[in-house]
Amino acid sequence: MARLPQVGGDQGNWGTVLNTFLAESHNNDGSLKGNIPQSKIAGLETALNTKVTSNGTVAQIWSGTQAQYDAISPKNATTLYVITEP
Repeated sequence: MARLPQVGGDQGNWGTVLNTFLAESHNNDGSLKGNIPQSKIAGLETALNTKVTSNGTVAQIWSGTQAQYDAISPKNATTLYVITEP
């Protein structure tokens, strides 16, 4: 299974790791694979923009299930949370 890039790691390979991760749910033309509801991706661009620092690097990325996300308290304002399944 593909993974997200590691912040502070994956030197020189960050884009490849991210593209492999995104290919799990996207076709080559950028459209979504399968039947992913719009509600699951609504606000993604805004969320990404707020998590990118002024020099263009991502502050932190977290991925997990909805239950794991719900259990996080408090949420970190500089972390992009990616929910991978219900």
